[in-house]
Amino acid sequence: MRGGAIDYRLTDDREPGAGVDRVHAVDVVVAGLAAGQFERLVATFVSALNNVDCVLPGDRCRHRGNATASGSAAVAAFDWKTPAEAPNELLSPTAAPLHPPLETAGVRMSIPVFTSGFDPREVADAVRTYGCAVLSRIVQDELISEVVTGFDAMYPDWDELMSRRFAAGDETPLRVDSDELQQAGPFGIPALDAIPLLESVRAVIAQLLGPTALLLQSHLWAKYGQLAGEFDLPLHADFVNHMLVYPSDNPKYQIIHGIAYYSDVTDDNGATYVVSREHTKDHWLVPQFHLRSETPHLYEHEAPVLAPAGSVLLYETRVLHRVGCMRNPLSRRRTHFFAYGPAGVPWLGWGRWLNAKPGLSRRAFVEQLDAAGLAAIGFPAGDSDYWTDETIEGTRLLYPGLDFVPARLTS
Repeated sequence: MRGGAIDYRLTDDREPGAGVDRVHAVDVVVAGLAAGQFERLVATFVSALNNVDCVLPGDRCRHRGNATASGSAAVAAFDWKTPAEAPNELLSPTAAPLHPPLETAGVRMSIPVFTSGFDPREVADAVRTYGCAVLSRIVQDELISEVVTGFDAMYPDWDELMSRRFAAGDETPLRVDSDELQQAGPFGIPALDAIPLLESVRAVIAQLLGPTALLLQSHLWAKYGQLAGEFDLPLHADFVNHMLVYPSDNPKYQIIHGIAYYSDVTDDNGATYVVSREHTKDHWLVPQFHLRSETPHLYEHEAPVLAPAGSVLLYETRVLHRVGCMRNPLSRRRTHFFAYGPAGVPWLGWGRWLNAKPGLSRRAFVEQLDAAGLAAIGFPAGDSDYWTDETIEGTRLLYPGLDFVPARLTS
């Protein structure tokens, strides 16, 4: 072996018919590294593998990576255990599993799916009703091949990614939200840059936001099963990255998001889960994250978006959704996020200064401003028709210490 390449050897000691994945071992053997590089490689490898935390499909159990280093090899073992075998601190008879088995999850919505030749008006109606719709395989085979080639040049498979990091002496922990795994467009790869602007996508957007709608975001995100433990996010809505106020239901102020999938999406590789607007009409979108333990009724109505490569999910900014656990630790998913908004609303948009900084620091900053200061940072004007009973109350929930009432409601 040359140049510090990594060789994974998977061993599977399942007995035929046993039905339990007891131990899978991954041996990483390294050769040809300069002095000190092996130690850095092992440190990164051990850190990454010990952060793995997910569940295999159908198992009411949990597994953790356990990585050690000795001599010229690092060995990582993943233990899949049944409830009877699992230690009490991982799984007790009364504790809910980290992820409920798919077959025992609650009532699921039926996500509207449209194939080639769809009527954009019908897709728009579905998005208005349910909050989302899937355009299946709208990226055709020839174009998807170009897209995947371009994506993989930027974000290769896990082995190549690790080799690049080690060769560069990069010792920083790799996180799911690392800049290294994300990039905003344009990408310099025509096929990738073209996807959010596909005629079929723009036709639906025009029905929802009007013919002058603007592309506000184009963003790649590579997702690897080796980081699966960080991928199981709670339900949330994306408006906090696109505006400073509570989202309106008025199409004049709507954001429509898209996720283009350049890999087949299954329940094993981090599917997107969505909750129909039918089940959230009376549910506030604040706080940002809706935990399973606090809002189990929402999780009973979530449904996974399972789609072939080349498909696009469109959803409103008020739709609750999440990314699921990548149950297969060797899986990879290629995703492309984009968003459209209406023209003539300059305070809407992904990545605009404070829009890119949701959290306590933004809240503290906003709460100490007067009306003029709020207008200066991107709040709608006090007499704007944006302000309704719902958007005022929702904005108060976002900023409990904010002393601001729109003028149009005090006249």
